[in-house]
Amino acid sequence: MRKKKQEIKQPYRFLRWLILSVARIKRLYFLAWGIIGAVLALCFKSDILALLHKVGL
Repeated sequence: MRKKKQEIKQPYRFLRWLILSVARIKRLYFLAWGIIGAVLALCFKSDILALLHKVGL
């Protein structure tokens, strides 16, 4: 039963390590926010373009 608890916690440890590593290294921190910003911009751009096509512009 103890192994199952450790297996469940394992992915969270990796995510925690990844987030803390990105937060510690400034280049990775800005790179991560840049990627997030680019993805958000692409999502908004695609939604706006889809809306304009529906309107007929």
